[in-house]
This record gives sequence, structure tokens and C-alpha cells, in this order.
Amino acid sequence: MNNQKRKVGMLLLIIVLISFSMISSYGFSIPQTPTVDIYVQDYAFMLSNEVKEDMLRMSHSLKEKTSAELVIVTVPSLEGRSIEEYALNLFREWGIGSENKNNGVLLLVA
Repeated sequence: MNNQKRKVGMLLLIIVLISFSMISSYGFSIPQTPTVDIYVQDYAFMLSNEVKEDMLRMSHSLKEKTSAELVIVTVPSLEGRSIEEYALNLFREWGIGSENKNNGVLLLVA
């Protein structure tokens, strides 16, 4: 009986540790997937309206001609994460590109 309690306790400890590691990896905030004009999102307010419109036109044209998706995102902070980690999480969360064609490109500026 005592051995069984010990096994259950160890299992719970492992579950808690795994949960904390997942929270520390993915617990930072990624902007929600935009519903309009996903191709250019300027959360750091770095781009002029003219530049945003040009980038948006180019991204739409690329999508029409090749089916590839080019998404440009600026953020004011990486919240202590590496740019690779932040970009990968943003890329996956937003579902950039076609999953079967692997044709998405994310340009992240922080």
C-alpha cells in the first residue's frame, strides 16, 4: 500500500514538473491571430502606413502567384525569449503557410 502511494506521488510530481516546463516555454503572450490583413502586423509601431500598404500588396501578390505566405510582424518585446523561440511559437500559433506545402515565411522584427 505504501509503495503504491509513493508511485502515485511520483507520477503527480512528474506531471507537475512537465506542466511547469511547458508553461515556461509557451507561457508568454503571442498576439492573437489577426482576422484581417494577417500579412503585416505592426505591434511595435515601426512602419508607416505607406510601407505597410506596400508590404501588404507584395504579400497578397506573392500568395496569388505562388500560394506562399509572407507575414511581417513587429513586436516591442520578445518577453525574455530568444527571437527563434518567439518566431517559432508565432509561426505555429498563426498557422502561417500551408501545412502540406511548408510554404510560409515569417519576418519578425523586435
